[in-house]
Amino acid sequence: MELKYTGFHRLLEIDHYSHQRDSWQIHLFNEIEVDRIEALREAFKKKGLKAPSYTAFVMKGIAQAIAEFRPKYPQINSFLKNWFGFKSIVVFDGISAGCSVALDHEDAVSVGVVQEPQSKSLMTITEELVQISNPNHQSVKNLVFFFRLPRLLQRFLHEVSKRSTKMRYENRGTFCINPVGKFGVDAHLSLPQTSCLQFGMGVIRDRVVARKGVPLVVKTFYLTVSFDRRLMNGRPCAMLMERIQKILNQAEFDDWKKMELSDR
Repeated sequence: MELKYTGFHRLLEIDHYSHQRDSWQIHLFNEIEVDRIEALREAFKKKGLKAPSYTAFVMKGIAQAIAEFRPKYPQINSFLKNWFGFKSIVVFDGISAGCSVALDHEDAVSVGVVQEPQSKSLMTITEELVQISNPNHQSVKNLVFFFRLPRLLQRFLHEVSKRSTKMRYENRGTFCINPVGKFGVDAHLSLPQTSCLQFGMGVIRDRVVARKGVPLVVKTFYLTVSFDRRLMNGRPCAMLMERIQKILNQAEFDDWKKMELSDR
């Protein structure tokens, strides 16, 4: 589905063109508590299973929230297509999550993609994340091959892939996560970005939060999002972040319900 690129959002681009030609991002962040996530991870361990990764929780939580919001706010799952100066907003039919992976052996970064994470189990997502971080995974090999192409050919293929809805969905993700927390970083602000919504997942630390007016030390992390101002206003993105925070704070996942049922 394509939407017309007109009105308020196009005016933003015209107004700021000479000042920030390629910088349309606005950044928001929330603090996420992980008590319930930790409890669900422990439930997996008690059953002799490997606990899902924190990135899998965040990826599925974001995808669930996007699936809830996109009927009313389709731009939340879209990209701005520019075909020889003619622009339109292209809405994806599905949801896919890109995840940045550091390729130490190449001194580069790869983006692995998990398709439809909102409908997959946390363990399935975790397994796919392990696969896409493997240097021998086909997507990593393809990207490394792309890195070594001549500059002009790289640019041509890059421009073609940017305009293809299918290639964006399969190779970039309709949203992207940068799990910088594993390197000890608290927050991540993305500029430029490869998708409409680019999330940064910070390190989990003991922090002081207020619960019913009482200060408590709990484990939390900061979740940031950078979004393209030309595609949407701040309101739907802020509402999306609030919903993601609730899903993660309460661990609103089917996996949790299945664990509870199996214990009865």
